[in-house]
Amino acid sequence: MRLRASSIGLFGLCILTITSNIATPRISPDNKPSVPPKWALAPILFEPNVGQASSRARFLGRGTGYTVLLSETEVTYIFRNNGLPLRIDMKLIGARESSSMSASDIQKSVSNYFVGSDQRRWHSRVPNYASVSTQNIYNGINLSFYGSNRELEHDFQVAPGADPGKSRFDFVTLP
Repeated sequence: MRLRASSIGLFGLCILTITSNIATPRISPDNKPSVPPKWALAPILFEPNVGQASSRARFLGRGTGYTVLLSETEVTYIFRNNGLPLRIDMKLIGARESSSMSASDIQKSVSNYFVGSDQRRWHSRVPNYASVSTQNIYNGINLSFYGSNRELEHDFQVAPGADPGKSRFDFVTLP
């Protein structure tokens, strides 16, 4: 089943914020607040795709309860709710596929993937970054992704004279 949302212009949606309430304190059945584990309070980090995700993704980011896959023309959010995935694709209509993507603000942490017994498929010391940007995704418009208080945010930076009306989205949800 595919649900399709209508296209949204840049001014119709300036910031898409993904929140996860997993990292917030909860009240347990015995009315005692529970404290989230330290990993749940970690900031959102991005890493280049070196084979640990779909080949369409150039970068991926992880937050508490979700993963985001980034390419030049599409952003895919994958949420986990009671073990069931929910996928939301944000397609950037008319975006340049040849746009330049880059990560910035390298972090001290790295990611390691040792899945299965085939060592050729293992990936170690994958660098982590605080943000990912796509330059000139539309004429005179850049797109940046970053974390803020464990929430994913994105900004469009519009150069003087650029037409923000060229920026259009299409959302598709897949169960």
